[in-house]
Amino acid sequence: MEVLFFAFANDPKNPLTFLKEEADELFRLLSPGQLKGHYILIFEPFTTREKLVQSIIQYKSQMVLFHYSGHAGQSELATADESSNAEGIAYLLGQCPNLKLAFLNGCSTQGQVNLLWEKGVPSILGTSAPVEDSSATQFSVRFYQALGNQEQLKVAFELAKGDILTKSLNIDIQLNRSVHSLVSVKEKAEWGLFVKEGREDILQWKIPTVVVTQMAEDFVANKVLVDTLILALAPYSRDVRNIKRDEEDGEKIDFADKRLAILNSLPSPVAEQLRKLMVPLGDSDAGFDKVGLARVAQIVRTYTTIIELFTFINLAQLWDSLEAQPAGTLPATSLDIIRKFFQLNSVDRDTYEMIALMRAIREAMNANKYTYFIEELASLKAVDEPESPFFDACNYMEALKRRVDSKTIEEHEVQEACQQGEQKLAEIFKDLGFLARYTLAAVRMIDVVKFRHDKAPKFRHALVNLVKVMGGLELQEELLDKYMDSRSVLLLKKTDELTTYINLSPFVIDENAFEERTSDVSKVYFFYNYDRSLDKYSFRHVNKPADIPLVVSGDNKYGMVKVQFDAFANLIFHQNMKAL
Repeated sequence: MEVLFFAFANDPKNPLTFLKEEADELFRLLSPGQLKGHYILIFEPFTTREKLVQSIIQYKSQMVLFHYSGHAGQSELATADESSNAEGIAYLLGQCPNLKLAFLNGCSTQGQVNLLWEKGVPSILGTSAPVEDSSATQFSVRFYQALGNQEQLKVAFELAKGDILTKSLNIDIQLNRSVHSLVSVKEKAEWGLFVKEGREDILQWKIPTVVVTQMAEDFVANKVLVDTLILALAPYSRDVRNIKRDEEDGEKIDFADKRLAILNSLPSPVAEQLRKLMVPLGDSDAGFDKVGLARVAQIVRTYTTIIELFTFINLAQLWDSLEAQPAGTLPATSLDIIRKFFQLNSVDRDTYEMIALMRAIREAMNANKYTYFIEELASLKAVDEPESPFFDACNYMEALKRRVDSKTIEEHEVQEACQQGEQKLAEIFKDLGFLARYTLAAVRMIDVVKFRHDKAPKFRHALVNLVKVMGGLELQEELLDKYMDSRSVLLLKKTDELTTYINLSPFVIDENAFEERTSDVSKVYFFYNYDRSLDKYSFRHVNKPADIPLVVSGDNKYGMVKVQFDAFANLIFHQNMKAL
C-alpha cells in the first residue's frame, strides 16, 4: 500500500506550538483516508536525523509523498537533534521509485530543488524566502485539505496559495523557519511548485483512493476475528485443533464453543480483551460486541494490549541476553528510543506508539544475534517489513488509536472503523497463533520441600496460571526441581522434558503476588510510566485500564519492583532510573 510520510522537526522537550498544531491538523484531515484503506499514513512528530534516514529507507518502495516541516535553509533541514545535509536527504529520496512529491515546508527551501530534480524527484513544493510559522502552517493545512478532497496536485497548490495571499503581509521579526535564529522577513515568502521537465503529468496526481476492502452489507461483529483465530491457533492448541478438524469433517460447531476454545488458549491479558469483544459481561463491557464507538475503542485496547505484552517480553529478553553476553553493544538509535520511553510523562505515554519501541528492541536483539525465548519472534519479520500485511495492520491500528484517543471519529465513520478494525486485528492475529504455546503465570510464594531420605530438594510454587479466562483463574501448587523467581509474572514454555521461563517483571507485575491474603486470585498490571521527580512508577490494570494507576515506590511493599528497575537501567544505560 502507498505511504504518505510526514516528518516534523519538533523538539519533545521544547515543542514549537505551530509545528504541533500543523501535525495535529494534517492528521485530522488525512487519517479518514487511512481508515478507509486508501493509504498508509506515517507521522514522525519529533523526527531526528537518524529516524528520518531510517524511515526513508524503510518506506522507500511505497512512499509517494514526503513532507517535512521545521527549520530549514538553502542546503539543510533541521531535525530534533541536529541539522541534516540537504544533499544526503535528496540522495535518499531519489531512491524512492514511486515518490511523486517532496513538500519542504521551511524557510528558503527552493535552493534544494535542483538537488532533488537531479536525484529523480519529479515535483517539489518549497519556499523562496524565510517564512513565518503561522503562514507555513496555514499553507500546509489548506494544501492537504484540498488533496484530501481529491483535488489534483496543481489545483491543491493554487487553492493553498490563494488562501495564504489573503493574509496580511506585514510580518515582524519573530520565530520563523530559517536554520538561523531570528531573521527579519524583508520580502514576501512565496511557495513554488517545481515540476521537472518532462514530468508535467505529475500536476494531475491525486493522493491514493484505492479501497482495499469493501463494506459488507451483512457484516457480523466477531465473525472474521473468530474464523481467523481458529486457523491461527489450531497448530498450537489441541482444543482449537479439534474444533477445526470436526468442522472440516462436516460437523456443525456452535459459535460459542469456538469462542470458548479461543479464549482459553491465549494468555489472560490478551484473552480478556478478546473476551470483552466476544462475550461482554455487565455494564462495563456494554456495546463491545455491536457496531459502535465502544467496540472501536475496545478493538484498539485489544491491539494495544498485544503490542504492550510483546514489547515487555522483548524488553525482558534483551535484559536476559545482555546479562548472559555483557559484551553486546546496543545500537545508539535503539538505546535512545528505549531511554525516551522511560522518560515519558503520563500525558505523552497516553499517545505513545509502543510498536516503535518494540521494533527498536528487536533491532538491538538482531544486531547482537541474541537468542529469543519465544523462538517465533525471531522469524516474525513481518513486524519490520513495510510491505507486509502485518505491518500495514499495525499502522492502521496506530492511526485508529490516535483517532479514538482524540475522540475525532465521526458518526458516519463508525461502521467502517468497526469492520476495518476487526479485519486489521485479525490480520495481526494471523501471525500470532504461537501464543497458545506459552503460559503466563504469576508466582505468589515458593517453599522448599526437603526430606531426610531425599537428597535433592524440591520447590513448591504457589502460582496462578493466567490462562482459561472463561473457566476462572485459581491458585495452584506446582512442585519443581528448580525454583522460579519470587513474586514475578513469568512466561512459561512447557515441553515433555522441562519447563523454562522468562521473567517479565518488573515490566509486568501481579499486585496479589505482594499480598499475604486477598480475595482476588490475580490482578495483572503493565508498567505505564516513571515519574523521575517523585521517583515513583505507575502501572495500569490490564483488564481495567481506566482504574486509578497502581503507584510503586521504594518505601512501600513493592520496593523490590523499584530495585529491579534500577538493575535493568544500570545494565542497559549504566545509570539508575532517576539519573536517566
